[in-house]
Amino acid sequence: AITPLECQLKELGKIELVRVGKGKLAPVWRSMMDEWHYLKSGPLCGEQIRYMIRSEHFGWVGALSYSACALSVECRDSWIGWTPGTKRKNRHLLVNNSRFLIPPMVKVKDLASHVLAMGSAQLADDWQAVYNYRPVLLETYVECGRFQGSCYAGAGWLHVGKTKGRGRKNESVAIKDVYLQPLGEEW
Repeated sequence: AITPLECQLKELGKIELVRVGKGKLAPVWRSMMDEWHYLKSGPLCGEQIRYMIRSEHFGWVGALSYSACALSVECRDSWIGWTPGTKRKNRHLLVNNSRFLIPPMVKVKDLASHVLAMGSAQLADDWQAVYNYRPVLLETYVECGRFQGSCYAGAGWLHVGKTKGRGRKNESVAIKDVYLQPLGEEW
């Protein structure tokens, strides 16, 4: 259960990203996403790691996940400098922050940016442990008009453009801001 709270970031105590496996935390993660995230819990594509966000003093305060990247996004691919061949070869090194949730009853200034920075610092090691390779770049998509993306900017993610508003099956979908986060100097 989520405790409604409104406080300063430092009042949360230590913040921890707890990996969600197939055990007891999986239904907690799913129910939290299904209740409060506009995309619900899934499906997530391809390889994936899910986390619960735990406050030392208040327990669960959110959840997030990372999964396989989008197949093709013009502004992202252009920013990276991918040719079709290099994209096919290296796409697995790009991981999507596919879900991020701080429930509406958790009102803590700067918590979202803090957690995103923690995720960027922790994910490569966790991905290496689970999938035996290290991602070098993160991506995310922020729906225009629904969200501002300020927490991504606050965590140092780079805004590289907007999607065209076309989905995987060429259906019309909401236009989204595209953010990228290199996971090291040598990405």
